[in-house]
Amino acid sequence: MTLDELQKMILDGERGLVPVAVSQSPKSDLTFEGSLAEYLATIDVCASSKPMPILIEQFPFGQKTFLIEDPDAAMEAEAQKFRIGKSDIEPAMLDVRDLAPELRRYEQYIGQAAVFVLTARLGDSWPLRWTMTEPWYEEFEEDYDAIEEALKVKAEEKRQQVGEAQNQRKAELLTKLRALADDPEFAALKAHRATQRVMKTYAFERIPGLEELGVDVIREEISLLSDKVALKRKG
Repeated sequence: MTLDELQKMILDGERGLVPVAVSQSPKSDLTFEGSLAEYLATIDVCASSKPMPILIEQFPFGQKTFLIEDPDAAMEAEAQKFRIGKSDIEPAMLDVRDLAPELRRYEQYIGQAAVFVLTARLGDSWPLRWTMTEPWYEEFEEDYDAIEEALKVKAEEKRQQVGEAQNQRKAELLTKLRALADDPEFAALKAHRATQRVMKTYAFERIPGLEELGVDVIREEISLLSDKVALKRKG
């Protein structure tokens, strides 16, 4: 169905209803469950004035509808944020047609409306909505959701593999960091009342890749090291 066909159907009903196309309908409206004919009949019965305006919101199907977020890029951004406290990785988008070429069959609908939402106000405070989704778009959503789920499963498998490797790497870094408690040069820093920032700088110089532990873990471990060195000196 096209917008023109929908408007003509409303006008030809001779119910004193006026279709009004809008770009965005009111938020948190009630949604009418039933057919278009039942929706129009309900509005006709409840209308307090004639002609009764009906807002028509349409959601077009376009090139951007084929885009989907790359979960691998999202995972990489999350990992970077953990390491350095922030991420400069922009969200990456994939085209589902590249992942499943058979979805190119939906290109014939580009520029058409995929969903129509009709909204009418009953009295002063009861907006009522009716939604119609084109059958071909429902099929597209099923195909799209299947691809999205497959990407998520694949990304989760990769996340687990990377996580296991990262956990092993972090364990090795923690061992090296904690070993600084027996490092004479590190102990000398504490003896000269060096700040924890200076101690952290020393640790970064001695342990390549230390930032992989994350800023919070490093801060806590340096604090513990400082206390441990102080106790050794007193002992």
